[in-house]
Amino acid sequence: MNSIKIWSILLSALLGIGIFSATVAMSAPIACATISAFKMERLSDRFFIPADSSDSERKKYRNLVTKAQQRIKGTFGEPLATPIVVFFKDPDAFWPLKINSYGQTPTIGKRACLLIGPKGQNTDIVAHELVHAEILHRVGAWIMLQEIPSWFDEGVAMQVDYRERYNLGYEQMPDSSFVLEIFSYRSFFEAANSYAAAKREVSNLLDSKETPTLFEGLKRVKKGESFAEVFKIQS
Repeated sequence: MNSIKIWSILLSALLGIGIFSATVAMSAPIACATISAFKMERLSDRFFIPADSSDSERKKYRNLVTKAQQRIKGTFGEPLATPIVVFFKDPDAFWPLKINSYGQTPTIGKRACLLIGPKGQNTDIVAHELVHAEILHRVGAWIMLQEIPSWFDEGVAMQVDYRERYNLGYEQMPDSSFVLEIFSYRSFFEAANSYAAAKREVSNLLDSKETPTLFEGLKRVKKGESFAEVFKIQS
């Protein structure tokens, strides 16, 4: 095999790996941006469910969103975000895209998009994902990227997520402050006990008399104050 053929094979392989990696990384936003191309039923301009949904399933999907919004309201106040919401039964329905079977909230332009899979169709996960959409709505995509660390975004979402496995006691996790050093989502997702740690740290933060309420604090951040100053984060 001559050198030209070898280089052609190597370049083709690298290109294929690059496309695959990009597809995995961008699967969720691509799915949201092209949702009309898939077999979905449109309940409104921002609410999509599987095309084969029964009347009872339609009612279930609507109720899940309503209950999740009520939980957010009872915890933080009235939610204002109007994200795109997509419920689906089969992750393979989005092939070749790789979609999380629980839930995720990518950003499409200025709006969040919830993708709720078959393992995430409960109030905990829907409320969790709606909080991500709410934080984005309150501060905007640019400030979200520049100011809001992953531990805070996830920790706030965990305040309305009651799944027991994330309620670690001090014997199981004596120190949760390690999570405060994590800014990127990639690092957050790779760290052990990051969700439980973020849940505890944000709970302590929002319970403090020295910090504003969540929505008031986010309002101040949007106006130009730094996240660390508003929420009294020790450097």
